[in-house]
Amino acid sequence: LTVSLLDTTGALLEPELETFSNREADDGCSWTRVNRRAVEPHAGQNVKLEFHAVTDNGSLTSFYLDTMSLNASGECPDAGP
Repeated sequence: LTVSLLDTTGALLEPELETFSNREADDGCSWTRVNRRAVEPHAGQNVKLEFHAVTDNGSLTSFYLDTMSLNASGECPDAGP
């Protein structure tokens, strides 16, 4: 599962914000909290998060996503005095 950051036209801003694999899975069902900061600043831009999963003909692989949020912080680039 790859999480990417795109602009509103679909152009990639950050192609691999986060990547997950079934190779990282444990035997049980567990949830992992992940916090990531974008590499480049994107202040003032409208952005999209894209989740893209690829599987093969092997064993069943499932990714579950729950309670996602996108937090913006920092100063506005055109903030006046």
